[in-house]
Amino acid sequence: MQTIPEINGWLDAAVVIAVALIAGVPSWFAIKAHKTSTEVLHQTRNGHTTPMRQDLDRAIESIDRLGHDVSAIRRDLADEEDRRRNHVREVHISVQELRDDVQRKLDELHARIKP
Repeated sequence: MQTIPEINGWLDAAVVIAVALIAGVPSWFAIKAHKTSTEVLHQTRNGHTTPMRQDLDRAIESIDRLGHDVSAIRRDLADEEDRRRNHVREVHISVQELRDDVQRKLDELHARIKP
């Protein structure tokens, strides 16, 4: 049976500490790495029945559809703005024609009244 060696001085203590560090530090890193890999595995699985790539592809397709919908709404708004501007322009023309018509009739009436 092996016995634990006696520590007789600072050099013996330093050797024991060095051996403990040489054995302990890699073990500590291995435990930490295993814990981190378990966390990553949980995040990638996350209880889904489909692979993460398939979920990402679906999300990308949804974003693309949303972009197309936004573009369509912008086109519709631009078309509506053009229609509104054309209508306002037509109303201005009609009002101007009406003013001209009224002014012409007033001038005619004024010419009849004034000899």
